[in-house]
Amino acid sequence: MALSNAEKVRRYRERQKAAQRTASDLTHPHIAAPFYLAAQVDPNWSDVELAFDLMGIEPPTFEDDGGPHSSGSGGLDDEEAYENVPANSLGRAEVMVGSLLDAATALSLIINRFKLAEIEKAIEASTSAEDKLDRDDVAGLKAAWAETERLKALRTELRKQVRRLFPAIHVKE
Repeated sequence: MALSNAEKVRRYRERQKAAQRTASDLTHPHIAAPFYLAAQVDPNWSDVELAFDLMGIEPPTFEDDGGPHSSGSGGLDDEEAYENVPANSLGRAEVMVGSLLDAATALSLIINRFKLAEIEKAIEASTSAEDKLDRDDVAGLKAAWAETERLKALRTELRKQVRRLFPAIHVKE
């Protein structure tokens, strides 16, 4: 059966994304100095340490030019996992950024689903409270309706996507 135009475009985009993932960073051949030396003297490194401290996590250290490696608890093979990543401190830092972004995305999704579920429960409770009110109690009805609308506005805000911008760390073809 012939593919539809939409299916052809979808497959083309999937091939492009796969090629992008496996492409190496074009900046790496031009990097001569080890990253760990720059990280040690960068005046903004304290911002990294503060962010990790606020999370209650020991901040990473870059004391040598060692490359990325897994803790081994996830069953990952280092060779496979870091196939297109330089085996130096810069590669380790880049993997760290990607992993932190992945973790933040996953955690924000969990938080968002939890809050949406709780808001839905509150909307149901508010709606049932409206139904139980005496129709002659205009002030009570208005207050209950206003609370329901406020909760629906919160739900609408939680359904939105947000974006945080940060500098590019990869340049690929």
